[in-house]
Amino acid sequence: MTEKGTDKRRLVQFELLRILAMLGVVLNHVYNNGLHIYEGFRVDASSPVGFLVWSVLQLMKLVVLPSVNCYILITGYFLIDRLDFRLKGIWKVWSTTWLYAVSIYLLAVLIGIVPFEGKELLRHATPLLSNSYWFVTSYLILLLLAPMLSCAFQHVSKRQYQFALVLGGIVCFQPLLGWKVMDDQQVLLFIYLFLIGGYIKRYAEKAFSMQKAVWACVVVLVVMFAYTLYKNQPTANSQFKVFAMAYHGLVLPLSVAMFLAIKNLQISDERARKAILFLAPLSFAVYIIHTHSIVDSWLWRTSSEWLSRTEPLLLPLVCLAIGLLVFAVCAVIEYFRQSVIHKIQILMKKKTLLVFCLFVAVVAVAKAQNNDGRKRLSDPESFSLVVFGDVQNYTKKDVNQPIYELCTAWVAANVEPLNIKAVLFTGDLVQQNENIVVGRGSMNQTSRQMWEWSSHCLKRLDGKVPYIIAAGNHEYGYTRGDEAFTHYPEYYTFERNSETAKHLVAAFPNRQGQASLENAAWEFQDKNWGKILIIGSEWAPRDEVLEWAKGLCESDKYKNHTVIFLTHSLLRGKSANYTDNEKYNIQPRNFGREIWEKLLYPCQNIRLAICGHTGHPASEEGKETGSSYDHELNNAHRCDKNSAGKDVHQMMFNIQYLGGAGSGSGGDGWIRFLEFMPDGKTIKASTYSVLFGISPMTRHLANQTDPFCQFEMVIEK
Repeated sequence: MTEKGTDKRRLVQFELLRILAMLGVVLNHVYNNGLHIYEGFRVDASSPVGFLVWSVLQLMKLVVLPSVNCYILITGYFLIDRLDFRLKGIWKVWSTTWLYAVSIYLLAVLIGIVPFEGKELLRHATPLLSNSYWFVTSYLILLLLAPMLSCAFQHVSKRQYQFALVLGGIVCFQPLLGWKVMDDQQVLLFIYLFLIGGYIKRYAEKAFSMQKAVWACVVVLVVMFAYTLYKNQPTANSQFKVFAMAYHGLVLPLSVAMFLAIKNLQISDERARKAILFLAPLSFAVYIIHTHSIVDSWLWRTSSEWLSRTEPLLLPLVCLAIGLLVFAVCAVIEYFRQSVIHKIQILMKKKTLLVFCLFVAVVAVAKAQNNDGRKRLSDPESFSLVVFGDVQNYTKKDVNQPIYELCTAWVAANVEPLNIKAVLFTGDLVQQNENIVVGRGSMNQTSRQMWEWSSHCLKRLDGKVPYIIAAGNHEYGYTRGDEAFTHYPEYYTFERNSETAKHLVAAFPNRQGQASLENAAWEFQDKNWGKILIIGSEWAPRDEVLEWAKGLCESDKYKNHTVIFLTHSLLRGKSANYTDNEKYNIQPRNFGREIWEKLLYPCQNIRLAICGHTGHPASEEGKETGSSYDHELNNAHRCDKNSAGKDVHQMMFNIQYLGGAGSGSGGDGWIRFLEFMPDGKTIKASTYSVLFGISPMTRHLANQTDPFCQFEMVIEK
């Protein structure tokens, strides 16, 4: 065989490695952003089958960890002896990234997923400066440095090269068991991997046969799996945990071993070779598309919902299927993009693409100018419900209190324009039920002042629209809901709001045996949706409350109603796991998981449950306050089948940590808007800021359009 033929065959092996590396990146994201978000996954790893599932998931995760490393090793292998700047390659990487970053955003604007914002367009138009794609940024820096690295190592001896690698390893990794690279030094690590790839090309081309490389992979995997067992010992209630980040020191030898194994792979089948050479040029765009911020958030939230409904035994297969599906869809998109670009280049000499992008941008701007940010129904035949998340951070500080009244005044003014049938409160109208000491925790109001201000704000709604309040933990006891007494029935009476009284059909005594709206039900009717029953409950409802609600739903009078259940504690923020065993002393009680098992699952006509209570500010995770991550942490949505096989949508919405958490505005005026479409089955959920929406200066910020803030729920009859 000629040397030329050998080089061509070897090229196919590296193209295969490129494909596998990008597929591995996608699968890694399935675990980190799909399965790992699904924190409620537990498996009985003490049983043989459970341990098998747990082990397979861990091994699959370990196998894909070296994906990014292998991609960089390829670069070092081919560029270590090249002293020229690969401007064409750099341009290809940058232009592909820019095109997808901008076009996906503009497409999302055109179809109404996100509103047009100049700041966001600028961020997407400068993906490298804004670090939207950390891998691409680091990779382009590496490509720019590659000629200088090649020049620096052009005349070094093998021993000098080895010394440089040892020194680089010490700089990059902490010299501890389970070495871990410094998190903020991706470029430094990429340089190190580049040099390892170059060393293999120069000095270790034939050091390992394929058989030895495969055995090395097996040995390293065994060591890593043993380390995983040591760190996360499987039990009867094991949670799948990510072994380590992709740049963990133990992953480095596995990366090199995999690189050598595939480098020495012999692919003689011509059809396989053609398939690899066809697919490889499409693989880089897979990363760009599926990690775009708009795509990423929707993709992994949807995947997490799929995984949450999957039998544990099937989780490995479903994870693999999701990864393959994402890779395939992105590759198809890139294939069509390349085809279109190629035809445009031939027909229009590369000018039409620019004209097309400008046209799309103009259309997007025109669309944005026609949308003034004010809240409107998408269909005039719809009706709506407005949900207030926990408002305690409004009432506890006098400077925040006007925002609360602004929100209720806005609702009162929009009852008719938005056809608002009711306003739902998830609880925690006050920070503390019975406290006279102020100046603690950014609180300068006594409990009485907080109760009175909340009552004052709700006067805006009296006589205009019904409001239903699920009592939260802060409405009970002295400070946080450990005791049974509350001032709730003193401020929110049967007689107070004529609109609330008009729709009231049932009530159940509270924990003190009082007649109270803490546990009550209201009936509404719509020509498209039929009869609707909304049931509100006390904090951590007692068994007898759940039995009362269940009996109401199953009674002849209401068994054909669509039921909405409103309670304070049901889901956790972001993960949408059920609350369980919360550290409160109140007894008797039921939290999220028990509410599902005792009420939501057995009742065939409860189709929507709404709660608040959980969440935390982004700053607690080292993220920027006021970013969309704040919203992600304080929202949740899941859908499960009840005993009749019907979908039960469950939604958590909490505003207390938005706008700077306890030391900020108290919630920035955010409300959850539920539009019930005239098809009688679709609910459009959106998130709107009354505070931002009232001013032309801030109206463009009034709609939060991330997938966890804007979504649809379908309730089939």
